[in-house]
Amino acid sequence: MATGEGGWVRAEARRLLELAALSGLALVQPMLDVLGNSPETFVFRRVDGVDLVVFAFVVAVGPALGLWLIGLISGLAGDRVRRLVHLGELALLLGIAVLVGLKSADALFGRAALVVAAAAAGLGTVAYLRFRGVRLFLSYLSVLPLLALGVFLFSSPASGLVSGPEYDIVDDPGTTTPMVMLVVDEFPTGVLLDGDGAVDARRFPNFARLGEDARWYRNYSTVNNFTIHAVPALLSAEAPEADDVPLLDDHPRNLFTLLGGTYEVNASEAITRLCPTELCPTPESAEGAAGLGGIAEDAREVLGELVSLDAYPGPESDFFVEPVTTYDSSDELFRQGREAEVQPTRFRDFLAALEPSEGPSLHYLHMVLPHEPWRFFPDGTEYRSPSRDPRGDPAGIWLDEWPARLGRLRFELQARYTDRLVGQFLDRLQETALWDEAVIVVAADHGAAFTPGEGRRVLTEDNAHEIMWSNLFIRAPGLASGATDVAIETFDVLPTVAELLGTEVPWPVEGTSVLAADDGSAASAAGDRTYYRFPNRHFYEPEAILRIDGPANLNALLAQEPAGFSATDPVGSLYRSTPLGDLYDRRVEDLDVGAPVDAVAEVEDLDDILHGGLSVLAAYVGGGLADPSVGDDAWVVATVDGVVSGVSPLFAEERHPRGFHLLLDADRVGPDGTDLELYVVEEPGGPLRPLAARTE
Repeated sequence: MATGEGGWVRAEARRLLELAALSGLALVQPMLDVLGNSPETFVFRRVDGVDLVVFAFVVAVGPALGLWLIGLISGLAGDRVRRLVHLGELALLLGIAVLVGLKSADALFGRAALVVAAAAAGLGTVAYLRFRGVRLFLSYLSVLPLLALGVFLFSSPASGLVSGPEYDIVDDPGTTTPMVMLVVDEFPTGVLLDGDGAVDARRFPNFARLGEDARWYRNYSTVNNFTIHAVPALLSAEAPEADDVPLLDDHPRNLFTLLGGTYEVNASEAITRLCPTELCPTPESAEGAAGLGGIAEDAREVLGELVSLDAYPGPESDFFVEPVTTYDSSDELFRQGREAEVQPTRFRDFLAALEPSEGPSLHYLHMVLPHEPWRFFPDGTEYRSPSRDPRGDPAGIWLDEWPARLGRLRFELQARYTDRLVGQFLDRLQETALWDEAVIVVAADHGAAFTPGEGRRVLTEDNAHEIMWSNLFIRAPGLASGATDVAIETFDVLPTVAELLGTEVPWPVEGTSVLAADDGSAASAAGDRTYYRFPNRHFYEPEAILRIDGPANLNALLAQEPAGFSATDPVGSLYRSTPLGDLYDRRVEDLDVGAPVDAVAEVEDLDDILHGGLSVLAAYVGGGLADPSVGDDAWVVATVDGVVSGVSPLFAEERHPRGFHLLLDADRVGPDGTDLELYVVEEPGGPLRPLAARTE
């Protein structure tokens, strides 16, 4: 009996090692590699130190241990079932490993990749059964999860969150002037403009108000199109490098270490961790999407992309969502007009702490708005964003005019909400002595482009004025207010702020203070700009340091036509500008209605649109219409309660060869569901033909 028990233990140990080998190859190493190269994901989730070690250990041992326990339980049905379950688990892991390898090498995707992965799994299983060397190889390979764990904890970009960084805090910066800095994310200057080079006060009243009370640096440009490089450059005035990570390890000299020796620091970073823990402890609360729960959700999404047939595995590190105060659909405030103030949680906490202290103070907030996902109307009403905004190209190129136009509208709606928050920020400052005493900075890390044929974030000669030229306002005692076109780059902000504080940056920097050059002359606005282009996992950009024509892009910025969305009815103004504009806001009973089309549209989240029950509005309508009986030039018309409430042309996009996308205004969508009907109009002036729909 003892011999039998010993044999069983050895057999189960061998199975566990074999599962560890293939789970390491298929899941653990790819997941830890993806997440380890995205330290900003852990920063945003506020996960570091012991929590990070625990998370990585669970990822390393969890898959093999979980599959082994399933197999162990199956053994209750007999040895034959136990062996079959183990073989099935090995085949599954091998198939996933091959699928991940094919996608990573850009070799195969979709069904072709599935066929190859399934064939490899079958052949591998046969080899496992027939050749002892294969089984022996798996035993040796069983250390792979632990090796992947070691790489993640000690040499990946995220390893800086485990070990303590080396840095020096300036003992005495030589100033006591308080400072307040608000960084907004992905906010191009051109969005604010009214066509005459001024802030459009009807659409953005609070930025206009800020522009009157502060110095508006209209000719400000960023040095990189990604937050992980742009924000560290803003706070350190040092040149970024391609392999930099947004941690204190790589940026030990920055605004926080400059002032932290004598200043009380109230800082809330988003996807950087540049403030030393001794100055900015990680909050104990894991509110919202923070903590291990949030990073577990990211890991689940990475896992889903690993086993998908088409997606590249990777956390949406440039797609972070600010948690907000939300209301259940049964809440009376939500039902009766959604009058409750909706604020991002970190913004709310920042405002609450925004007050003078006994000594000098530094207040800093990086708010991931109006960056996508675009999900807010100007009053803060939240709607569910689609799973993926339509571009037409995986690299984010706007291949059709309609998605670029719709994206620009949705961005502006969220930018107007950001303007609302900026107003609350200004109100809070004016309630305190900080308004008159502090150096106050409102800056954007980078911009974004909405030009058809161009990328939202892929820099070209034609969109540099949209991606690089972003917002910067500075208010300080003695600093003149109003707009200026003095040339200023990311590197120049910290030296300029230091001079306004009455100190200087004690380390070598790329930029200089622009205060002396800001004399209103043409020469002060001249000069090329520097742009650091780095490879990234979102789209291909070869590494280069580019020189960008500053005056030409400033002229392009000022010559840019406003998007044309009205201040009072931005959603309606989009639809009224289309060839079917005369249909908008009209009742179907007053229009010519033809015979139904013999086609069915697929609509994302259709059940939620029709029946509601969400904590946010189901206002986005997107899907596809593949049936060739409907012409390529047709338009899809959406009605709510029998009133035309949106239109969209058919266009090619990532998920559908003929997609349609539109946004319903907040006042037309209810929390308990929406009476949505779809129609097809094959040409302007033609009849509305009813279109059936099903959930995508």
